[in-house]
Amino acid sequence: MKKIVVTLGEPAGIGPDLGVLLTQKKLTKDIIFIADPLLIHKSADKLNKKVDLNVMQNISSKTYSNKNLMNLLPVKLNVKNNPGIMNYKNSEYVINSIKLAAKLCLDKKASAMVTGPISKSILNKAGFKISGHTEFLADICKKKSLMLLMNKKIKVALHTTHLPIQSVTKEITKVKLKKTISLLNEEMKIKFAISKPKILVTGLNPHAGEDGLLGLQDSKIIAPVIRDFQEKNVCVD
Repeated sequence: MKKIVVTLGEPAGIGPDLGVLLTQKKLTKDIIFIADPLLIHKSADKLNKKVDLNVMQNISSKTYSNKNLMNLLPVKLNVKNNPGIMNYKNSEYVINSIKLAAKLCLDKKASAMVTGPISKSILNKAGFKISGHTEFLADICKKKSLMLLMNKKIKVALHTTHLPIQSVTKEITKVKLKKTISLLNEEMKIKFAISKPKILVTGLNPHAGEDGLLGLQDSKIIAPVIRDFQEKNVCVD
């Protein structure tokens, strides 16, 4: 199994507690958390849980697998953390944790990263103009992002993410929809080895616009884009 790095997000939130609770089970030695060791110890004390830290010098340091054990790449908090009380002065810690995890993946030293919840409002208060993990990671990777929610039976790709509802219709254009569907079609082939993906596009308005009565985006934008892909033998409906 290849290494998976885990960031715990907002230090005053639930992330550190989740990390401690995960270590109550015997995790594989390839799961590596990124956090401040003191943050983990204080979370464990608060939860009355035992946690043993294997603080690593770098991603190549020796790792272990045992109950209550956490393999940890240390990143230092900027200021003292108070659980439940978010402090924008620790935003740099949050950002640095995400950047480190992303760099390890880009450098092929880790095969995947898992992220704990962040507070977008606190990060923006500190001057970091990000609307979410998805967009931030896309900027780091210099790639177009496509959020994918999935289980063993279905995969759901999101054309828009982290937008006020009033701004969504501005993103429903033929050009942007074609980019999203093309990216999804190609990534299903590359990442999931699906030779001919079957893509279903949902309507935007109630009843897909009801022939224009409830909106024109479905008939004037979405449906023509679907037809264009069908003519190219792409399985979209």
